[in-house]
Order: sequence, then structure tokens, then C-alpha cells
Amino acid sequence: MHSDRELKIEHGAIVVQGPDDESTLVNEFVNLETVPGTTGAGTLLAAAAGRGEMILYQFPSGFENDFHNTPVPTWMIFLSGALEVTTSDGSTSTFTPGGIVRFTDASGPGHRSRVVSSDDVMVAAIHMPD
Repeated sequence: MHSDRELKIEHGAIVVQGPDDESTLVNEFVNLETVPGTTGAGTLLAAAAGRGEMILYQFPSGFENDFHNTPVPTWMIFLSGALEVTTSDGSTSTFTPGGIVRFTDASGPGHRSRVVSSDDVMVAAIHMPD
């Protein structure tokens, strides 16, 4: 795998209105693109999910990001893998599928993150700007 590619991952289906006005299910693919300026091991991939403020992030196995802040309040819903988050006060928690966390640490030392599973971590992030 290299960092200058797009991945297509099937994430399920989308309900759309067909030409006959009937609702139907169709498969949809999401293009994950490399996020420039990513630090740590591995490459962070992301895709905007429509015109809203939700983004899908994929953190590959082995990914680590040293202390950093979250620029806008963000909810993260974990879909796969396991991500360990350590805050600047030394608290540590591991988030797995179904886990939800809200980041509001826009200043100060922040938190660090690392994938602790052999599987990639996939999260749906919902940015909640003021």
C-alpha cells in the first residue's frame, strides 16, 4: 500500500428515489483519499460523506499520532478496529466498534492516538463547529 492512492471501500447501500419514484437500495462506494500532512506511522485516509460535516476516517494498523488538538468539537463513532486515546493528564481509553467519544480539546497539550488492533480503525467523525 502506498500513500498516493485512492481506496474504494464498499460501505453498504444507499436508499435513493428511482426514476419511477419508487425507493430502491443501491450499492455505493466511498473514495478514501490521503490526508496531506499526516504525522505518525501509517497514512490517514478520509472521505467527506455528503455535504454535511461528517467525514469517514481510516487509520491503518500501526498508525500513531503524537499529542495534538482537535480544532473543532468532534464526535467520533467507531466502526471497526481499536483506537487507544491518551490525554495529556495520562488518562487512557480504548475505543472499539460501537464506541463513541467527543473531542473538545482545541487548545492545551491535547491527546495522542494509536491503533492497537491488527485491523484498521474506521470512524465516522461528526464535526460540530460553533
